Amino acid sequence: MAFSFLGLPAPVRQYARPTEEPAPMVVQKAPVRTIPGYSHRVSSKFQPKTTEDYGDGGAYPEIHISQFPLGMGSKDKISDSNVLALQVNDNGRAQYDAIVKKKNQLVYSSFNDVVEKVPEAEALAKPTLEEEIETAAKTKAALDALVSGKVAAAHPINVSRQKSVKETSTYIRYTPHDQGFGDKPPEQRIIRMVEAPVDPIQPPKYKHKKAVRGPGSPPVPVLHSPPRKLTVQDQQAWKIPPCISNWKNAKGYTIALDKRLAADGRGLQKVTVNNKFASLAESLAIAERKAREEISTRGRMQKLLDEKHKQEKEQQLREKAASILKERSGGQSRKDESDGSDDDDDPQARRERDKLRYERRREREREMRLENLMGKKGKLARDEDRDVSEKIALGQLQGGKGASGAQFDSRLFNQSQGMDSGFGNDDEYNVYSKALMDRGKASVYRPKADAEGVDGDKDFNDLKSSSTKRFRADKGFQGTDHTQTRSGPVQFAYDEATESHKRERSDSRERRRSNSRDLRRSRSHSRDRKRRRVRSSDREDDSKDPFDVDRFLTDARRGNRR
Repeated sequence: MAFSFLGLPAPVRQYARPTEEPAPMVVQKAPVRTIPGYSHRVSSKFQPKTTEDYGDGGAYPEIHISQFPLGMGSKDKISDSNVLALQVNDNGRAQYDAIVKKKNQLVYSSFNDVVEKVPEAEALAKPTLEEEIETAAKTKAALDALVSGKVAAAHPINVSRQKSVKETSTYIRYTPHDQGFGDKPPEQRIIRMVEAPVDPIQPPKYKHKKAVRGPGSPPVPVLHSPPRKLTVQDQQAWKIPPCISNWKNAKGYTIALDKRLAADGRGLQKVTVNNKFASLAESLAIAERKAREEISTRGRMQKLLDEKHKQEKEQQLREKAASILKERSGGQSRKDESDGSDDDDDPQARRERDKLRYERRREREREMRLENLMGKKGKLARDEDRDVSEKIALGQLQGGKGASGAQFDSRLFNQSQGMDSGFGNDDEYNVYSKALMDRGKASVYRPKADAEGVDGDKDFNDLKSSSTKRFRADKGFQGTDHTQTRSGPVQFAYDEATESHKRERSDSRERRRSNSRDLRRSRSHSRDRKRRRVRSSDREDDSKDPFDVDRFLTDARRGNRR
């Protein structure tokens, strides 16, 4: 029907599956091992050798032979199983902690090991006098035995005597094998065996190795209470707020100010101010005011004393200067008038002066050489160490073909400003940061670099005090005052013109104006005539215009017209 439903023809043949009948099982009965009773085991000489001899029990205590029930303890049979034998304690209960215990470890695995032991009064009682004496005697005997053994081993008497070679040697009769000797039998020999000598300094051939320390005993277990459901109070109690710090906030918490003040703990303290703080502040203010008054008074007094001392010193200097000027003015003019022409005309005096100058110059050169040998920096060394700007300011730098090598100003190397860093604003025209010849102004009246050499200060002091003749003329000018001193360059005084001179200059100016008008009116005159007229006017004005200022102005006007 199923095939017709699917539209397939019905099968013609039928297939029958062969049935396989299992072979009958042959049950082999094991030989029954009869175990004699308890009273007949010894008499029947029963010896358990197989596992079936023990049945479901253990060993037979009445049979005195080695028994291995279930193969336990047998050395012949090596078992791969790591199952431990079940053991019981003294109370008959199974010891399940055998799996965690090891040979040299102390493992606390029972409840009694965790519970605190309450010692008895007898265990905590102090020992009696007899027990103390007995313990002390035992301890002393043990220590004496140790000390006596160490001392006896150190004595040379107890060192064993070294045996001789004859005592340690042994004799052996040696009979060689009879093969390979032919018809002649082998001869016997007596051999003496001697131990080879041992070098006492030879290092040991074995090496001590420290054994690795095994694992220690596990710690005592901590007993915890059984787990229970947390209550709401417990959950709220375990909500610990984060630590509030006044310096760090790594987590980025937003903490209110009241929480910070509460964590600071300043609200828990009551602020009390001692009354003595006010008295201390008042005392300090009074002390400061008094100190200021004393300092100001002391300063005024010191200022008055300094002024008085200064006035006295100035008065002394005036008196001294007046006396010196008086002495100089009294004998100076007469000496110049009387001895003026004798020294210049005397050749002997001139030679003596030249000789004295030569000796002094040699002394100065000798002192200069000594100073150079002592390590003083000379002029050449100073010139070599100078920068380019200093050489330019001092006029020592000579450019051109003679200059060899590139020269740089070392002060420009430690500056960070430059073209790469901006240099300056765009609206400014400051190409140069400073003037190149700025130092020359300050060194106009400054002495030379080598002026501080030999007799430098001495010459200056002599010139200042006017006590030397080296910088003074032999003959002075008429009308000059030798008593006046000068501390700076020559100063010129402006001489005002008199009224008559002013009038003459105004007349000459009017005359030139009239001449210029006449020249403009009469342009037909020849150039020679004009020159003649100008020359005549110039001759007339020579006496009135000694410096030719008017002629210079006239030539300037004539040149502008051209």
